[in-house]
Amino acid sequence: MSALGDFVNRLNDLDWSWWPFLRLRPARHEDLTTMRVATIALAFAPLPGALLGIVSLFMLGSWEPTTVVRYLSTGVGATTGLFFIIFRLVFAVCWNRRAARLRAVPAGPPVTGQGGTT
Repeated sequence: MSALGDFVNRLNDLDWSWWPFLRLRPARHEDLTTMRVATIALAFAPLPGALLGIVSLFMLGSWEPTTVVRYLSTGVGATTGLFFIIFRLVFAVCWNRRAARLRAVPAGPPVTGQGGTT
């Protein structure tokens, strides 16, 4: 699990993987809570879900209003739900393990001045 966790956390640390919602990323020592994961899912997943719904509509060839609403809402809902589940079970678990390790490391002795004298 360590190799997978290290790989996932390297992905989590890349700024471009959070764009344009970089402000949603917690500090490395903070837990990635379920509420934060839900917020991230609601920020990232609806657009790909809508695109999935539109592609499905093109494949189906039906543009009746009820069909459009059904496919778009299903695409957005399913993509958001899957994103939440995968992100919570994989990315948040790896992030939280690292955060716990970082919090467990002592800060070290206080700095007392130049040359070690006070």
